[in-house]
Formats: sequence, C-alpha cells, structure tokens
Amino acid sequence: MPLPIGRRVRACYDVLLEDLEEHPGSDVIHFLLRRPALKSIVRRIQTMSRHKYAEIRANLADRNVRPMDLLRCKLAFFGVSKFAPRSKLWVRNTMYQGAPLIDDIGQTYESWFLPLKPQIEEAQA
Repeated sequence: MPLPIGRRVRACYDVLLEDLEEHPGSDVIHFLLRRPALKSIVRRIQTMSRHKYAEIRANLADRNVRPMDLLRCKLAFFGVSKFAPRSKLWVRNTMYQGAPLIDDIGQTYESWFLPLKPQIEEAQA
C-alpha cells in the first residue's frame, strides 16, 4: 500500500506543470506515454477524485502515525462502534452493537444505526 499519497500527488502535479510548459494542450494519455512511472498515481487521482472520503486524510509517512489508527478506521466501516485500546499493538472492539437479533428481523426496528434495507413493495395493478 503506497503511504505518502499526498506527496505523490504533489510530485505528479509538479511534473505535470513542467510537462504542460513543454507540451501545451497535451492530454493525459500523452503525458503518461512520456512519464509512465506516474501511471499509478494518475489512475488513483482519476478514480478517487469524485469521492470525498476516498483517501485517509493524514500524513501516513509521519513518524507519529500508528498502524493501529488505520485499523480503527477500517474497522469502523465494518460496524465497529466501540474501541477499547489495550496497547499500541492491538485493539478490543464491539461489532454490530445494537443490531437486531434474529427475532427482530421483519419487524420495525429503528434504534440501530445501520437499519435493515427497506423492502420495496411491488405496485399492484
């Protein structure tokens, strides 16, 4: 996983500006033909630019960033709502707290933060 994404984006931007001075009106494909080493970061910029939270907004190359912080971020996407760090190397968590139990499925259940997918009833003719 490439970590210094911000640094790579900035370096690509600087190279792109230099390239545009030499080749005004050029497009992305010709830029990449001249600079194939930048293909991966250009692809990342193109695919992630439309998504507000597609990138972790931290300097992952900083000496104070811990892998545990990234793990907590990823676990939050899987429904982890409580973290109890016991050390800098591992974390205890609670997953799906408040989720409906089997008996609750099919009933109105509004107190969980990840509600069941609504069922769309077909229109009767």
